[in-house]
Amino acid sequence: MNGIRHFPYGTDPYASCGYDRIPLHPSEGQLVTVRCTAEDAAEPPVLELRTDSGEQELAGTPDPEYGKGCFRFSFGPFHAGERVRYRIAAGENQTDFFPFTVWQVVPFERFGSVLAEPDAVSLSCCFQGGYQLALKVCRKDNGFSVTSAGTEAAANGGGSAELRLPGGSCFAFASSGARAELLGPDGAVLLSFRGASLELEGNRIARLHLNFWAKGRGFYGFGEKFDRVNQKGLKPKNIVYEHFTRQGEHTYFPVPWIFTEAGWGMYWASDCTADFDLSREQDSSAELQIDAETGPEGFPAFYVLIGSPAELLGDFQKLTGPCALPPEWAFGPWMSANGWNTQQEALEQVRRMKQERIPATVMVLEAWSDETTFYIFNGARYQPKPGGVFHYSDFSFDPDGPWPDPKRMTEILRENGIHLVLWQIPALKNTAENFSEQLELDKREAVENGYCVKNADGTPYRIPERWFAGSLVPDFTNPKASEWWLEKRRYLVEELHVEGFKTDGGEFIYDPDTRFFNGKTGAEMRNPYPAAYSAAYYCFLQAAGHGGITFSRAGYAGAQKSPMHWAGDQISTFGEMRSQLRAGLSVGLSGVPFWGFDLAGFAGDLPGTELYLRAAEMAAFSPVMQFHSEPRSGQFGDDRRRSFINDRSPWNMAKVNDTPEILSVYRDYANLRMKLLPYIWQEAQNCAATGRPLLCHLVYDYPGDENVLNLEDEYLFGRELLVAP
Repeated sequence: MNGIRHFPYGTDPYASCGYDRIPLHPSEGQLVTVRCTAEDAAEPPVLELRTDSGEQELAGTPDPEYGKGCFRFSFGPFHAGERVRYRIAAGENQTDFFPFTVWQVVPFERFGSVLAEPDAVSLSCCFQGGYQLALKVCRKDNGFSVTSAGTEAAANGGGSAELRLPGGSCFAFASSGARAELLGPDGAVLLSFRGASLELEGNRIARLHLNFWAKGRGFYGFGEKFDRVNQKGLKPKNIVYEHFTRQGEHTYFPVPWIFTEAGWGMYWASDCTADFDLSREQDSSAELQIDAETGPEGFPAFYVLIGSPAELLGDFQKLTGPCALPPEWAFGPWMSANGWNTQQEALEQVRRMKQERIPATVMVLEAWSDETTFYIFNGARYQPKPGGVFHYSDFSFDPDGPWPDPKRMTEILRENGIHLVLWQIPALKNTAENFSEQLELDKREAVENGYCVKNADGTPYRIPERWFAGSLVPDFTNPKASEWWLEKRRYLVEELHVEGFKTDGGEFIYDPDTRFFNGKTGAEMRNPYPAAYSAAYYCFLQAAGHGGITFSRAGYAGAQKSPMHWAGDQISTFGEMRSQLRAGLSVGLSGVPFWGFDLAGFAGDLPGTELYLRAAEMAAFSPVMQFHSEPRSGQFGDDRRRSFINDRSPWNMAKVNDTPEILSVYRDYANLRMKLLPYIWQEAQNCAATGRPLLCHLVYDYPGDENVLNLEDEYLFGRELLVAP
């Protein structure tokens, strides 16, 4: 960009990042704000604007709210269909032109014709300006689906129809009064259509707005939500986004699924971003607004289901895919810390575990690799080669190096009943300092063979900003790319008996115009990309015959097919512990039963004794019981003790807090966890079969009890244990 930074799509879907365009896709009548940064510019930058009606230049206005050297330009509004281009210049530097076409807004006017069939109803929807959309409502096992039947609708003859549903509910439609309602068995209205509008790019539906009146005191689902389990009164976004600690309304793991205690649920079966709005609420109902992008497919399918929460989650699992069952060992206590960057330190944890008589079944190693290829141990000597497929015998290790004998290390872990999980990231790293000849070979092969996500012009896409900026991103929708990527890791699984991968990251698709091998764009792949990434690893592990696991931070609808998941990064405070529990409860109600968290947090100052033990107790009654910590020079490392060991292991916490009883209390809960394993394993099998969360909000079993609707500090662990952290 020659000193000028401007990404129209930005890097933050919740607020301006200081160098984006808002809105990204302007519609008729909207003003447009463009921001850029040009820190070294002697004079404010100038925006050259070209439209169908002429050209003009706009001077940038300093916008210090978004940082030093930030400038903004405002222009518009425009007419529907108008073609707009702009570029930004500062001195001798200038950007390329950024084009967009203004979308047309067409409000809903009325229903036209209706055609009743034995198991379906066809509807004609008439919009302003003569635009028509045909929808088909089809009966399903416990509800109905709504799909587009094209833009050629039947005659506008009117009429009415009812679609009888299991259990006595029905979908009732009448063109008179534009009535489309879901009625419960008692005839009460559960969901009622209240209006819509479309935004058109040419003749394609690019975005849609739907309004419903919805019955319910509690509105659950939406994925992993850190701010509140009951999202009534809020505006949850359906977009994957990586936010380091204090997530608030952000989420790594959205799911476009919603249900209420009143007996209905909706699955918005689209991979594109969407905004849900439940802010207009009443005591027993709310206005539900859906503001969604559509992608090239136009109007997306959605499903409305009827039943109790248990029935709804079971039926939702049927729509998104069966839940895979992790192996029994994955439910024992885990050990993890980013600071374990040598074989000596990793094995020291095993020694302390045995010394303190504290059981563990899993060890996660994050800082094991060369930090470039992410499939070769740090300090390994080898001859780089095309393809990057190695056997263990291709490596030699310095006896004084960080990992002098990885094979013997993994044998020691197995001898102690510990299963090894290694950290991964879906990126071909942009390395400026730590050069790796093997990585350069890998990047060249990935680009030459089309194994990376691409820009719209066919060039390789690079992560624009934030974590792993400048890196290439492997395209896991390409079977050959997945095979090429995973074959490099085969020796880890087959020769070192690695049984799991911590599939971190994946929130790297920012540009909606990127292109994937499966023909989809970034607008369609931003949300499902993390699930595709972890699914590739999970299938690889299953094919190897180990019955291993993935441990993923980000995900989307259907991610339960590649277990397990965790809540990402939080600091060590009681507030963050509460948010972790909310996240676990909400993601469980979104179809993901096997989830965990970093007990007592991952980052910042080490937790106090009370927080650590409360979190350890909660973790003992969670699907995954594990401690973990950030790098020892991490973003929130304690400034007063930068050289200290920040492990959240019980032996280190007892030492740092000068509280020996931490060891005895943690030991009791870890041993209790092991005694509970037969029960946990039994309940995990039930969860995989039924869709029940292992960490289960009480609304699942007691939807008629008003006391549980907003409960966020109790849950059922399995079907028999009530837990109140």
